[in-house]
Amino acid sequence: MKRVCVLLADTFAHRALGLLARSHLHARAGIWLRPCSSVHCLGMRMPLDLIFLDANNRIVRLEPSVLPSRAMRCAGARSVLELGNGSVSALGWQLADQLRVGVARRTPSSGRVWHSITVSASEHSN
Repeated sequence: MKRVCVLLADTFAHRALGLLARSHLHARAGIWLRPCSSVHCLGMRMPLDLIFLDANNRIVRLEPSVLPSRAMRCAGARSVLELGNGSVSALGWQLADQLRVGVARRTPSSGRVWHSITVSASEHSN
């Protein structure tokens, strides 16, 4: 089972800052923008893989290698995972895959919330 660890951005301030302060991402790490149906990469210093999810955390759109200064929107999306470039290919996640969200862990130093996300076993296997 392939898994990612994402920082939850569920406030306006956290979503607005997003990944702007970063120049790279570790493999299988990113940010989960919730609620969100459109993103921009203005000011970013790296390409990102975008995974748009519906209200049930089912993948409704995959956009690999979105370059800085681009914008993407997905009707029907309720949240977006922004992951490091190449993550979509490495994870093997596909349209309509159901993502399962693990138990939240709070980082003691910052108080920020991290989630582990995997593809449900009932979907395809990798």
